[in-house]
Amino acid sequence: MNIFRYYGQLENHVTNILMNILALNNGRLIRPFLESLLGAQAAKFDFKENKINLFSAVNPNPNKQFEFILGIAPSTRTNESSKLEEKLDSIPDAWIYGRNYTILVEMKVRGTLDDGQLAAHRKKFTKSAKIIEVTWENVINVLSQLQLQADSIEGYMVTQFLTEFSEMRNRKHSSGMPKEIIGGNSKEDVIHFIISGSRTTGAYTVDLYRADGTIERLHDQMAGIQESRRFIANFVCENHEKIGIDFIDDETIITDRCVKPGRSKDAWNQWRLGSYLREK
Repeated sequence: MNIFRYYGQLENHVTNILMNILALNNGRLIRPFLESLLGAQAAKFDFKENKINLFSAVNPNPNKQFEFILGIAPSTRTNESSKLEEKLDSIPDAWIYGRNYTILVEMKVRGTLDDGQLAAHRKKFTKSAKIIEVTWENVINVLSQLQLQADSIEGYMVTQFLTEFSEMRNRKHSSGMPKEIIGGNSKEDVIHFIISGSRTTGAYTVDLYRADGTIERLHDQMAGIQESRRFIANFVCENHEKIGIDFIDDETIITDRCVKPGRSKDAWNQWRLGSYLREK
């Protein structure tokens, strides 16, 4: 973990800063933060050997007595659904854990928590983890009420975070990650689409990777990644029975792998079919 690392995606950037602050001095702020935020839910936590992991798909502290999914968003929702539980491979924003507890943290700086993503997060636990949803207002109030000396490292960093958070949240969306992207999946043996190209090469190609390992070229003259995804969305609507993809109308999860010539690592993305069908 490194508080000075910059992440282009806002949620990742805010997560990195806040979790690094909580991890200062061997996680000294973790206990007062969780006790204030979760109340009775944290009453029996053993706060010895507290740790934090960022952006890990694997549960670093499995099979503990107390297991929760903590969702942080601008506002809470009235209900949740798990109908997309098998449709998304999830990467949590953070894990906070100690001797007898594990908390998976999912943050949304804008928008709302995603039912399918939370349901997929539940699969990281051996038993059903309870979902707790709080707002950023709750988090900011807890941070503001922590009894910290102004001249301490923790006090200074919390003050800076509180000062900058509102400005960060109100900035325009980064042009890097499209808002339609809801996750990542690097399982190469499942059905997915391959988008290859760059602004330098000009045209982008779209290939279909089938479950049997064969690859079929679908288009070789796309203008960009977003246009390629719109093409894929319409292709799936018309051919989902032939492809053998799990199809649930607009909620269908599509996986693509973006290949850029000269880049050593491909970028995997997941998005819902309806988000690109609705685009004009």
